[in-house]
Amino acid sequence: KDLVKVMDTYVLASSFGSYVLALNQLESKYQITNSWSREIVYDSVANKLWLATNNGIETFEYKGGKWVAGDTLLAGVQVISISYDAPPGKMYALTYDGKVHAIKAGNAIEKVCSLTADVTGIKLLYTNNILYVATNRGLWLFDLNKQSWQVIAQADSLVSNNIQDIYIADGATWLATGKGLQKVQQVISIVRAPALLYVKKVTAGDVVVKDIEHLELKYNQALGIEP
Repeated sequence: KDLVKVMDTYVLASSFGSYVLALNQLESKYQITNSWSREIVYDSVANKLWLATNNGIETFEYKGGKWVAGDTLLAGVQVISISYDAPPGKMYALTYDGKVHAIKAGNAIEKVCSLTADVTGIKLLYTNNILYVATNRGLWLFDLNKQSWQVIAQADSLVSNNIQDIYIADGATWLATGKGLQKVQQVISIVRAPALLYVKKVTAGDVVVKDIEHLELKYNQALGIEP
C-alpha cells in the first residue's frame, strides 16, 4: 500500500500490517502493527510516524532504537488517507465515510468538510490551505479559507473521473487516472465566477417586464431580451 524511507530503514504498509525493515538486513524486520495499513506519514523533525489504518490513525515514537506505538486517533474508524504539511505541522485525514478531519494541537480532532454521499474518496493531499481529494468522480478541492468546494471532472478536460492519486510539483498537478497519467497546470481558482448577462430590457409579447423575478409567460407568448 505504501513504502517510506525512514532514517536508514523503510516502513512498509500493507493489508497484513506495517513493518520496519532494512533492505540489506531483511532478517531484522519487525512488525509495528497488524492493522490493515494504507498510508504512512513521517515527521523527521519530531521523529514520529502516523499510519492510516482500518482502526484509525496509529501513532509511533522512536524509542530505544525501535518504533513504539502511541495514541490511536479516530480509533475504530477506517482512515483512507492522511496528509501532513511540515511546517506548519498541519495534518488532515480522509475517512471511509467521505469526511475530512483536521488533527490539531494535543491531538484534538475537528471535522472540516465532507464529500457528497455518491462520491468515494481515494487520496487526500493538503497544500497551501487547499485540500485535494482524488475520487471516483473527479478531483475535488476544498478551499480552507473560503470554505468552498470546486470539482474538476471530465467536463473540465480530465481524461477520466476515476482519480487514484495526486502529486503536485513545479506549478503543476499530476493525476493518476483510470486512463493514464495526466498533467494539469496549477491554475485552479477555487471559486468559479458565474457567467453574467446584463439585460437592458425584457418583454413579454409587447409588454415591458419590470419585475423579472416574477415573470410569467402566457401560452405562445414571445419573450424578448435586449442585452
